[in-house]
Amino acid sequence: MSAVEHVPTVASVESAPTPTPTWTWSDSWWVEIRAYGWLIGVTLPITTFVLTLIVGLGGWFTMEWNWLGTLGSALAAAFWLDVVSIPFAFAAVVVALPFTYLLGRALRPVESRRNQITATSVLAGTLAALPMVSPDTLLIFVPMSIAAGAAGALARRGEFRRADRLAQTAATAPAEPIAPAEVTAQPEEAGA
Repeated sequence: MSAVEHVPTVASVESAPTPTPTWTWSDSWWVEIRAYGWLIGVTLPITTFVLTLIVGLGGWFTMEWNWLGTLGSALAAAFWLDVVSIPFAFAAVVVALPFTYLLGRALRPVESRRNQITATSVLAGTLAALPMVSPDTLLIFVPMSIAAGAAGALARRGEFRRADRLAQTAATAPAEPIAPAEVTAQPEEAGA
């Protein structure tokens, strides 16, 4: 068999087993930024709205309950807590970055994506719950903790989806032949 008959392709080289994936500061940063977007854009407003609505429904048993007022106060609470939380949540991203990095490094050998998503969610919720040292802050940090845990899970899941898309793009890329060293040699050098 000559070297010209079997030419390895890019796809065959890329399908070789890969070592344990690395976890970099960049990976941690992108998970944190993605979680920040989920927190401010989706999970915190929804969590605050639902919890305020549930607390407001307690007045349903009295004659003074006003469903329109409860709905309005839930929307106002969701909006204002979200707006006030923007700079503090970004500061929390910076504070959580080393913890996210260490968690990512610790989870490298874990193959279960569900376990990795759960661990990221627990870390985010726990870090958001740390300021709850007094009952006065309970009303602010309970929704923040729930929302941060959900945002962490959504962010980690999003990172897995991005990695799957990149792997699929690499797998479906057209295979380009890689010429062996003997084939690329000039004819004058080969005959001499």
